[in-house]
Amino acid sequence: MLFEELKSKGLIQPGSCASMVENNDPCLPAINHFLSLQGIPGFDAKKNEFLRGRKSLPEKNSREVDFAGLLAEFEAMRLIGKGLGLTIVGLEQAPPESQKKCDIVAALNGTETFFEVKNRSAVHTQKPPGALQQAVREAGLPFDGRPEWFGGQKNFTSADATQIKAASRQHIKEFQQGTNRRRKSPAPLYWPEIAKVDRYKKQVVVYFKPRKPTSNPSGYLADVDLIKDYCSYILGTGKSGKDGRRMSPMVQAAENKGADYLVCRVAGWPALTNIVEGCFQSIRRSSPSVCYSCDPRLGALSGVLLFTSHDKFLVVNNSINKKKNWINV
Repeated sequence: MLFEELKSKGLIQPGSCASMVENNDPCLPAINHFLSLQGIPGFDAKKNEFLRGRKSLPEKNSREVDFAGLLAEFEAMRLIGKGLGLTIVGLEQAPPESQKKCDIVAALNGTETFFEVKNRSAVHTQKPPGALQQAVREAGLPFDGRPEWFGGQKNFTSADATQIKAASRQHIKEFQQGTNRRRKSPAPLYWPEIAKVDRYKKQVVVYFKPRKPTSNPSGYLADVDLIKDYCSYILGTGKSGKDGRRMSPMVQAAENKGADYLVCRVAGWPALTNIVEGCFQSIRRSSPSVCYSCDPRLGALSGVLLFTSHDKFLVVNNSINKKKNWINV
């Protein structure tokens, strides 16, 4: 049953991830590929997760984050099934000697191989709730304000909106009354005030830039070195989270589940080759889509699969893995 048929039969509940899909949505091929897997273990539970309704509030991004994560799994299924030509034999199944479930199971070289899918979701988790975006717009600032959200699933309330407006106006006023004219726009505003003392307590950061007649605020992610960010996310570089605790790299999370491969969807930039060469040690290319690395941070994994779509991917096989059951395309 394809997505259009689900929709025509009224099987999509309001507020579900499925209800966010529009006609001619570019994600439809991935969704339909998932729906074509009907009958394999774990399919029904994943389908229900996609179709069931849930509440969505303008103060939260939870449904959008859930949808992004689910879509990453669908895209990974299409990549594994179509891009790699493997047969998917199960969803949300536990590997041998593990009680934790992996997202996808496929037959690789005649062996059941477990894939754990991760989505680099900062673009969704840091996207400001609608109420926060509206608050910055309504502040009447003489600069373009670009807010970022670090509150996770915390509600952004009307009282918060009032405080953000007041804080932004005061921040601009102090800048205009200041004597330092080397800056063309104010320094970022950190809110609440405690963020100036403890950076892990920040919930909102507003970046300012001079307003132009045709200006469009840039994306929600901060201007950071994306390759270093991916390296920290995938392999771990000692980076700490907002609570001050060291963040676990995704390779470790996948290994803890007993997965063979970590599958990670990334943005379309930088180029996958640049990400791989900037993150992994001792890269040896065996084909345009496959390379090998003896990076010890890969641990017991057979490798990492980075992708932006089903036909744009790069496999990093772990050359020191004892199983030697690698993807080769």
